[in-house]
Amino acid sequence: MSTFVDFYAILGVPSTASDIEIRNAYRTEAKKWHPTVWEHKLKEAKDSGDPGAIKAAEDGLKMCNDRFVEIQEAYTTLKDPVKREEYDLEYKKHHASTGNTPPRTGHTSTRTSAPPTPPPLPPKIVIDPATIDFGRLTPGETRSITIMVHNLGGPVTQVELFWTHDLEGVTASALNDAFPLRIRLDLDTSSLVDNHYQGHLVVQVEGINHPIEINFQVETPRPMYTAPSPGATKPKPTARNLPILAHPISLVIFALIVILGIWGGRALLAIHNLSTSAQNVSVDSIQYSNADPYHNLNITVDNQTPFEITVEIQADIVFVGGSRCSSDDIGKVNATFPANSTTTNLGYLECTRTNSQDTRLDQSSCRYRFVIWDPVHNVTSGWHPCFN
Repeated sequence: MSTFVDFYAILGVPSTASDIEIRNAYRTEAKKWHPTVWEHKLKEAKDSGDPGAIKAAEDGLKMCNDRFVEIQEAYTTLKDPVKREEYDLEYKKHHASTGNTPPRTGHTSTRTSAPPTPPPLPPKIVIDPATIDFGRLTPGETRSITIMVHNLGGPVTQVELFWTHDLEGVTASALNDAFPLRIRLDLDTSSLVDNHYQGHLVVQVEGINHPIEINFQVETPRPMYTAPSPGATKPKPTARNLPILAHPISLVIFALIVILGIWGGRALLAIHNLSTSAQNVSVDSIQYSNADPYHNLNITVDNQTPFEITVEIQADIVFVGGSRCSSDDIGKVNATFPANSTTTNLGYLECTRTNSQDTRLDQSSCRYRFVIWDPVHNVTSGWHPCFN
């Protein structure tokens, strides 16, 4: 004996519903339970290799498929006047045999025991940036970077932060407790020795680990040559060392030293020009969002020298509401660029002194400057306006 199926209950309409009401109800239910969304989620879960996400996606897809078949069967029957008339006879007989009056709003049958709403989507976590490179630092230097954690999927009930192993000198703190999450990394090299440091901060969401790689280099600057004081006594040439330059081999060696000195001077001059030239180092744009007080700097550096350089961007930002963010209140953005290269680096500047009245930038007062390190010294450029 076959089980009676209440098609009116499946579509959520009374048995007296008009053709238009039945069609509208079908469209609503078909859109809600269409399997396409879960087919896409199952593909993503298989690509990630996470067993929990794969099981959840498979269960969600099966539930949607079963429900969608019932919706299609109900609509195919009720939209056809002949089939609906035949079904209504069976509908009335069924309720007469059970001693119940046919409900005007339908009832749940054994074929319609699925939940009224589809299962929730699993979380989809995106971390920006997923790799942090603080660059090269000298002992005692401090830097900060803010990481954004977005959830593009379903609801999240549990988030934890932990290190795979302690990364000396770096601390992590969550700035808020709702998505998008903001995680601040603070680096202090005061107690660190010259070395390359690497570690992983893990953002665990619903038991799934999302690692963030962190790198930086601590390096003590090499001492520069100090010229003797004007009052220092210079050694007088003697008869013993004067004839050395007269020797042919000595003259060749001396000429090579002069040539290398000239080439080295040109290289240092190229670095100095790079440090102060707006054509080689520029900020493409500074964007500001009222909903999220971060300044997005797109830094383009054209390093045409044979040396590796490090570029730090400092900003001085004024808001119409009256607050001012100097370089001490803003997380500095820095990046290292290899020799003979052009690189674009995307960074975030966080202003820590904004308030609810600071909704707009004072564009006429906003300014920025560069601090550039080459192998032996650093140069600070003048201030430039943020907006032309």
